[in-house]
Amino acid sequence: MAQFDYYLYKKRKKDDIYLIEVQNDMLDELETRVVIPLRPLYTGQQPMRILQPTIEFASGVHYLSTSEMAAISRHELELKMGNLSEHRDKIIAAIDLLFTGF
Repeated sequence: MAQFDYYLYKKRKKDDIYLIEVQNDMLDELETRVVIPLRPLYTGQQPMRILQPTIEFASGVHYLSTSEMAAISRHELELKMGNLSEHRDKIIAAIDLLFTGF
């Protein structure tokens, strides 16, 4: 598990969702991981530019739903799909805005 790895989370009954791990690798011994959902971007949606940046990967364009950040058991992250570290600056800016206001 590494920071900015993203996973297909299949625990929801309605639909599958992607979660991106944002926790630093130095805290790998913890039993929990801090994650942010990656939600599909639909035509006409206007996510908040900094708080909800858009990220394109294999399954299409998604937005980072930063305000839904949560900690979950690391054992729930089973299906690693890839790593989005190339979007690090956008992800950190979204987290900074959520916690500091800028």
